[in-house]
Amino acid sequence: MRIGIFGDTYYPEKNGVAVSMFQLRKGLEALGHEVFIFTIDAPGAPEDDHVYRFKAVRSGLVKNRRVAIPHFRKWLRLVESLNLDVIHTQTEFTLGSLGRKAAKRLNLPLVHTYHTIYEHSAMYFNLPISGTALMVKIITAYSVRWCNRMDFLIVPTGKTFDLLKMEGVKTPIKTIPTGLDVDKYQTPHLAHTEALRKEMGLSEADKVLLYLGRVDPEKSIHVLVDHMKMVVPKDPHVKLVIVGGGMSADKLKAQVKSLGLEKNIFFTGAVRWDEVQDYYALGDIFVSASISETQGLTYYEALAAGLPVLAYRDRCLDEMVIDGENGYRFDAAEDFIDHLFEILDDHERYKANARAMAENFTAEKFGENVLAIYEQVLADRV
Repeated sequence: MRIGIFGDTYYPEKNGVAVSMFQLRKGLEALGHEVFIFTIDAPGAPEDDHVYRFKAVRSGLVKNRRVAIPHFRKWLRLVESLNLDVIHTQTEFTLGSLGRKAAKRLNLPLVHTYHTIYEHSAMYFNLPISGTALMVKIITAYSVRWCNRMDFLIVPTGKTFDLLKMEGVKTPIKTIPTGLDVDKYQTPHLAHTEALRKEMGLSEADKVLLYLGRVDPEKSIHVLVDHMKMVVPKDPHVKLVIVGGGMSADKLKAQVKSLGLEKNIFFTGAVRWDEVQDYYALGDIFVSASISETQGLTYYEALAAGLPVLAYRDRCLDEMVIDGENGYRFDAAEDFIDHLFEILDDHERYKANARAMAENFTAEKFGENVLAIYEQVLADRV
């Protein structure tokens, strides 16, 4: 097949949608298909004759985001020249609109992956609180209408599936977890990891709880910091390493200082994407208190790296975390502490189970699962 994928972000950008698109392309190409990406320009992006990049401007509505400004007529002619078999959109906005218009004009099947739960993204709008609440309602209603114009929908977790059904989406939906380059997370640069341990002053006796991701309000990292004040008296060798940057960093550092936990909680700031596997290798357990995930991509990465997951109970974890096997979901501080020490006491078993679960999320399986959807929507048109 010749497949066109349209999204507002792509490699080398570092976010869940960009990684999902990159891994989907990788999985589909491994199966012998040809994939064309339509996305925005990005500093440092490598030359690639299968990636078409649009000039983009900073969004006035959403913080730290850019939007494409395509010349629709010109780009529709380009899409037409590629003789695509199917179009797959990954955004509900500008580039998604280009993909939808192209599918309509060329009478092609249109598949869409729904990535974002907008109710969890209110803090990213450049609007006062009253205006933000209204904007979330408007965008959510727009998204439902958008989804109902597709031939088929893909969602990364059962949590998103349930949400779209509740909001009135009638289009057929299938849950397909995002693919992952499993080998990347199983082959860290151990010399770099060891250097990081020395830099933080971590000893061989220390057990590291690792959070990796955006350090933003909806990730609820303050809950992890608060739980640490009860963990440390039980075992001062338990350390929390917070990897990533974001809006909450300064506030969290102040919280750590107020609790007197500077010797047990460390912040790395933002790190390079090609080095994240070295940071996962620091950890013994991956921890999170977020309830805003739609993909939970860092959970997949952690499992691939052999880190059991200890995370706040959330619907998105149902497909990947099996309590007592490769981690635990917790509800309260007491659960967090009990499960933490249970995992540490039987760490090798949990570690092995974590890696075994990650084999379900390879890029190849991702490509196979999405390809089955393409074949289905094409067959439905015969």
